[in-house]
Amino acid sequence: GSGLQVEGAFNRRGGQLYLDMTLTNTVDTFMNGFALSVNKNPWGISAARPLAEFLQTLMPGQKQDVALPFAFKGDIKENKADIIQIALKNNMTERGFYFACPIDISKMFEEKGALDKKSFIRTWQSIPESNEFSFDLQNILRRSSNKDFKAVLRNSNIFFVADKHTDDGFTYNYCNAKVSNGIVVLMELGTAGDNNLTVVIRCESPEVFPLVQQSLTK
Repeated sequence: GSGLQVEGAFNRRGGQLYLDMTLTNTVDTFMNGFALSVNKNPWGISAARPLAEFLQTLMPGQKQDVALPFAFKGDIKENKADIIQIALKNNMTERGFYFACPIDISKMFEEKGALDKKSFIRTWQSIPESNEFSFDLQNILRRSSNKDFKAVLRNSNIFFVADKHTDDGFTYNYCNAKVSNGIVVLMELGTAGDNNLTVVIRCESPEVFPLVQQSLTK
């Protein structure tokens, strides 16, 4: 907007959610007075510190990277939020301009969200079957071992709890994740030894089902 180019993405590092941005001044005059605000969203996330602490001035043609920390303050509502609306202004944009930034739910999974086996079983049994959702992942294991796949899940703060092997050749891995607002997501990952997985999710907040599916299918 008004000569300011913005590229951004949400990422998680060290237990903290960040909006990583690259801001570029494409006009022939300097920019200052930077401010950022976040529209109300179901997650209740917003910038934890003012943008002006990280970016004071952009000279003509200058590009600067900013890692803006975000705070988590709310609960998910009925709408499924995978887009966060953000407003940004400076001395060149009196009213500011808006842009939308996608957010992957895994960026809000906590590092200390693992459940032990007893807690997993108790929580699974307490959630009604009506709060269950399933889908298939095709060719997900073609290029990785089961151990490697668990590592991929762990890197997204999805924790392995237990597994089960049946006489008919099926293997079930049980995992969980915990969103920063306290929502616990339980998963059963079933495979018959091929490259495909059947994913079953149970959660008290079914609004997250499509967001988890979207995250796992990326």
